[in-house]
Order: sequence, then structure tokens, then C-alpha cells
Amino acid sequence: MRNTIIAAVCASLACGREVGVPEPDPPSTLVAEFGIEPAVMTLRQAHESLFVAKFRNWSYDTAMTWTTAPESIAAITRSGKVTGVRPGRAVLTAYPTRLPQLRLTREIVVVP
Repeated sequence: MRNTIIAAVCASLACGREVGVPEPDPPSTLVAEFGIEPAVMTLRQAHESLFVAKFRNWSYDTAMTWTTAPESIAAITRSGKVTGVRPGRAVLTAYPTRLPQLRLTREIVVVP
């Protein structure tokens, strides 16, 4: 920007001619993103923790659908709260409810 202003002033002083100021760069394309934190969750049996959905440049509904498999290892509520049911490994699947094709998975490890 500084170089553009200096060039325009110098050129207009030179001959009194009209000087075209270059168009500004177009805004960068904003990419809608969402993620789930943490990437891996370790929790104790009968304890709870929370997965959090993070959105950036998101103009869609932020309602999420959360599932775990197998539910005999870890259970999850509609708000993303996980309970360790028994020791083992489970997979969390989460996606924006209105965009089910955007599925993310995370690992859940339940320890005694």
C-alpha cells in the first residue's frame, strides 16, 4: 500500500497527468472449517469429559450430532459429553447435523 501511494504522488507531480491507482487485491477466499477437540481423549471409567466443536468462517447451523462405537466402552450425550463406561477403545464420530457428509472421527481411550 505504501508503495502505491508514493508512486501515485510522484507520477502526478511529474506532468500533471492523471494517474491510475491500482485496484486493491481481492479479499482472500475464506474457507469454512470445523474441528473437534481433543484429537484423542483418555478418561477413567465412570468419569466424564467433553469434546468441543470449533468453527472458523462458518455460516452454517452449528448443531452437532455425536455418536460413539462401541457404546459399551464410551457413551456420549447430545452436547458432546463423554462418559467412560468400561476400559477399552472407542471411536467418536461427529458432524454438523445439517452437513452429515462432513464427518470427523476421534479416538476415546477408557482406562480403569
